Amino acid sequence: MCNEINDLVLIAKNGEAKEIEYIINKLNPFLHKCCNAVYINGYDKDDLLQLGRISILKAIDKYEVGKGEFIPYAMRSIKNNFNYLIRSKIKSNYEVSLNTPIGEGIILQDKLTYEDRFIDNYINDETRRYLYEFVDMLTTEHKELIYYVYLDKKGNLKEYSEYKDMKYMTIVKRREVAIKKLKDMFRKKGYIVK
Repeated sequence: MCNEINDLVLIAKNGEAKEIEYIINKLNPFLHKCCNAVYINGYDKDDLLQLGRISILKAIDKYEVGKGEFIPYAMRSIKNNFNYLIRSKIKSNYEVSLNTPIGEGIILQDKLTYEDRFIDNYINDETRRYLYEFVDMLTTEHKELIYYVYLDKKGNLKEYSEYKDMKYMTIVKRREVAIKKLKDMFRKKGYIVK
């Protein structure tokens, strides 16, 4: 079966429509499964199916005979193209400027009321106050790490491990313990922490 598909791919590379259609139909169940598992804002199932078919056509074009079986290669190609599309959409879907026009002469920031901003600022100030209070309750080694990496932003974990002349993984584990302790302290204050 695999050799049959690989032979069909060789013929399909020359633009034979019948073989291309056969290969697409062979991968159709997998393509539907992938489309059902993916949600991308602004794309319906038909759009995703079309993108999957384009992925199959690209896979046929780029496939090199003798470097493995075509079907797994095409399946990876479909998944990779969906994942690439998801990653590219993530960057754009959640970025909205407060200066975004939402009407004639009105920007998004104009719609935010003073009370909304006051409450947000109050919550941020209160959370920040607790954070510093909780960090000061940590052991010296945990406190120093949190200040260096997160609060004073002097460097990242790798730089901190070099600064302290310690193994990187030791610092990573130390950070995990410190973060867990901070989360526990926030939970005790009634904050919802993931």
